[in-house]
Amino acid sequence: MNENRLIGHAALAVAAAAFLALCSGPLWDFDLWWHLSSGKFFFVNKRFMDSDPFTFTAGSADIAGNPVLNGYWLGQVIMYLAYRAAGYYGIILLRAAVMTSALLSSYMLSRRLGAARSGALALFAASGLLLADFTGERPQLFSFLLFPHLFVLLESLRDGYGKGRRFHLHALGLLCMMMLWPSLHRGFLIGAALIAVYSGAEILDVMRGKREGGRPFAAFLAVAAVSLAATMLSPNGSKALSDVANLLNKSNEWQSTEFLSPVALALKHGYGLAAYWALLAFAAAALALSFRTARLSHMAVLTFLSALSLDSYRFIPFLLLLGLPIALGCMSGRWRQSRAFARISRAAAAAAVIMLLASAVAGYGRTLGASTSDPLMRGRFPKGAADFVMRNRPEGNMMNHYDWGGYLGWRLYPAYRVFIDGRSTSPRALYDYRHILWNEKAYGMILDRYGVDIIIMMPDNPFTGERYDLVGFLARDPQWHMVYRDDISMVYLRGESNSSLIDSYGAAGRGPMP
Repeated sequence: MNENRLIGHAALAVAAAAFLALCSGPLWDFDLWWHLSSGKFFFVNKRFMDSDPFTFTAGSADIAGNPVLNGYWLGQVIMYLAYRAAGYYGIILLRAAVMTSALLSSYMLSRRLGAARSGALALFAASGLLLADFTGERPQLFSFLLFPHLFVLLESLRDGYGKGRRFHLHALGLLCMMMLWPSLHRGFLIGAALIAVYSGAEILDVMRGKREGGRPFAAFLAVAAVSLAATMLSPNGSKALSDVANLLNKSNEWQSTEFLSPVALALKHGYGLAAYWALLAFAAAALALSFRTARLSHMAVLTFLSALSLDSYRFIPFLLLLGLPIALGCMSGRWRQSRAFARISRAAAAAAVIMLLASAVAGYGRTLGASTSDPLMRGRFPKGAADFVMRNRPEGNMMNHYDWGGYLGWRLYPAYRVFIDGRSTSPRALYDYRHILWNEKAYGMILDRYGVDIIIMMPDNPFTGERYDLVGFLARDPQWHMVYRDDISMVYLRGESNSSLIDSYGAAGRGPMP
């Protein structure tokens, strides 16, 4: 018995180390940079933003009530403090630690819900293979970490039913979590939905006579209700309704595949996502086979998270970290005494751990090995273009590629402000940006209106591979001159004030495009 436990602990340590390595690759998320810039602003100025300091296109009407401006302030400050402590490697360490802690929390939840060690280990490794694709350096990391802990608090409060000091400690923990979470990431809305779904299912059980009601149950509901209300005490809580619209909105599909559903990703972009579909099938099997024996609140939460993951790719981690431990707990409860189920669990655990370890070894050159030589993913960010601008200081407003706005803002502010970044604080600028890229009749007038004399662009759309029409427009326009280019970026200048730079570096525009 002790030997089996030791083997189980060793296998878990190996799987955790492999997942940690997968999460330790170079920084790659385009949105990281405006989060860092915002965190630095909050830390240095000790106040919230009342205007957008990083773009020159956002007016006061755009800023009023915009939840993205101050909506992640606490998460952004934590990320900036990690950067202050250890530079870019501090962000990598923070990401790896939070992701691994979240997955370990999911493992412990599986065990709490009755899963055997082998089954929990199999789920840990299988989920880790898919979760490694969600390592973007954003405040969403904190939502991943908090989500399984929220469910544990609800379970503890439900089981305690208003008795003793432990109940009060768990109630205080839930209250504090829901007060702080809105300042970390708007994933608090999914947490609030989880509380509502869980509590609603418990109410139905009481109405059906499956659970006892009375004062203890009323205490549980009171804590749940007060915790939901506590989100409004955050500076961002009053904007919850607009956050719901942003969280579920599909208008950003053109910017990133993360807004698409897994079905659309498979049909439109050829993403197989075989691991996701296999795990979703496991969740569906748990729902089908355990609906007579499992608790209604567990079934309701699993159904909610499965549907959420089908709505959008970016919601898949919530299913992995909470929905699948619930599914495994339901399956384990049904076949707890089955020797065949135990053998299958052990075989699955061995296979999943080996696959996770193999993935970490095979990907070492792209993850941990790559970050040791350069903390930023190569070919991802316009480092050369930013260096050129800071070294030569051209004059005028700058138009930039949407994906690079955050990085350029981080590198060039306060000397320059960008046209647009991942926050899209100005709907008008976002509309004009699309016309600049594709509309030859309009692009010149728009650039003139904004006083743009500097353009930093990539030649091709990173999602479709299609060359931007703007590249051709600028090549045919005699007032624009390419003064810098490398493998991924191009810098164009115009204007009398930049004539000396154009004369010095205009040769960069000659020859074939990169």
